[in-house]
Amino acid sequence: KAISDSKTTDVFKREELRCLRNVAFPPDLNEKNLPTFDNDSDLGKVLPAMRNRSLAFSLLCNGYALRGRFHGLAVHKVCYYQAYDTAEVAQQKLERELELSSEIASRPGAGSREYPHQDCLGMTPLHILACSTKQRSEMYRIMVKCNPEYLFIQDKWGARPFLYLIWGRAPKEIVQLVANAMKIHPPVEDDWESDLYYSIVATFARAAAPLVCYEYAIEMAKLFDLDDERRYPFWASSWRHAVETLCVESHASREYVEGFIQIFCRSFPKTILDLELLSVTLVRREKFCFKPFWFEIGVGDRITRLQQQTWRIELGRTIQTFPSQSSERDHQQRVDIMNRVLTKLAEYESIQRLWVVELAFWKHRIHDESDEKIDNVGERDFREWCRVTSGSDIVLPCVMSYLHVDYNFTRAPTGRQG
Repeated sequence: KAISDSKTTDVFKREELRCLRNVAFPPDLNEKNLPTFDNDSDLGKVLPAMRNRSLAFSLLCNGYALRGRFHGLAVHKVCYYQAYDTAEVAQQKLERELELSSEIASRPGAGSREYPHQDCLGMTPLHILACSTKQRSEMYRIMVKCNPEYLFIQDKWGARPFLYLIWGRAPKEIVQLVANAMKIHPPVEDDWESDLYYSIVATFARAAAPLVCYEYAIEMAKLFDLDDERRYPFWASSWRHAVETLCVESHASREYVEGFIQIFCRSFPKTILDLELLSVTLVRREKFCFKPFWFEIGVGDRITRLQQQTWRIELGRTIQTFPSQSSERDHQQRVDIMNRVLTKLAEYESIQRLWVVELAFWKHRIHDESDEKIDNVGERDFREWCRVTSGSDIVLPCVMSYLHVDYNFTRAPTGRQG
């Protein structure tokens, strides 16, 4: 309905449809109502553009290929429209078309031209089933039994059918069915499971897919033994790359990126997702659309571990002063602020570590004194006297001078006991 309305031909240019892929238009769709996809959308990146003579100035239009997407591809068409049929009718249509296509492929001299496996988007019928809103396990069994090679064919975005099953959160029964078939008919490439999941995480990041999709992907990773601890470095690597994609390419919000990182921490509690190097790289490299939280996600944990609230507030406010403009001067200013924050953070961390040394001096002094001293001055005054006379005021500034950090006689919080 939206496509046939001339006033809504730009419906596919909405931001929420930027990553739309599995689309087909009726063959009789009027050229004047034929949508055009932006070049930065997923479809716009792979569809060829032609002059649309029905538009003013004969503007370029890349929707033509989708109007004839299933020309000569009966199996693809059955899979695309199977949601409108009952399960029994859909299976009968699929079996009939697969039998006909198999006869065509078996003719002497038949090749890919007589029996095409992929449409204009590079999708096989199995891709289309995986993208469908109506998931039927029997359709997958029929398709995989007849054409197991479809399991590993990549479309024009480099995606295999399994990716779309996870993206659409298909029923676990179907996901397991396809995963088992992939293990029965594996490709010749080594470690294809890791490549598959790296592609899934990277694709979801570029699309800023719902966070629940990542959780579902991790849950289904056990089907390929990717939940083993030996695989954790792979997850950390792919997740760090995904964080970079979310910030730089997808321009995801702070809430989304933080939620993404939390999913990793919950799923892999024994693995550290070290983002500090990435955040420093983003500050030094990126000039456009910079957000202060890009740096904060890398040093946020270190700042949170500081025990002095004033330190945490100071560094947090400093980070918020990052300029967001893209001039060379603003870019250099961001680098300078980052260096100041990192220097100050290292200084505070060193002071905080030396608090332990100070408390050790204090404790040693307490244990060395006699009970008679306690009786003379009282326990509270005795503890303070031991602290003052422990020697930490002499030793610690020397240690900090050696570390090139200004100690400023900062003491451990008074609540800490020796």
